[in-house]
Amino acid sequence: MAVVAGTPEWFGPPMEEFYTRVREGELPLLVLGVGYIDSPINFTEDELYCFKNHLKVATFRDEYASRALAQININHEILPCPALFASKHENIPNNIGRIGFILQTNRTVNQSVAEELS
Repeated sequence: MAVVAGTPEWFGPPMEEFYTRVREGELPLLVLGVGYIDSPINFTEDELYCFKNHLKVATFRDEYASRALAQININHEILPCPALFASKHENIPNNIGRIGFILQTNRTVNQSVAEELS
């Protein structure tokens, strides 16, 4: 089984070998909680083949990634990020001492965020 989960890097150059191996190994593919930016996506031949022939479950966390799959007629669902369902119990904090932020730059294509927002 091949699984891609919770990432904006679910296609493109970093994933070329992954999809080649999925195709060659005829592995069932699950794509869970992935997303992307509002930019056109051009899938490789192996990616298209895997999505059309090996994909068993596909959930996307945003409309941009969903649109890319809809354009190639791949059934999928839009759901919140799967990390929201990672815990059996909900802990509501009573006192927040620190808040952390993750800042991204425009240097990583699949994760680019305009530097003006930083």
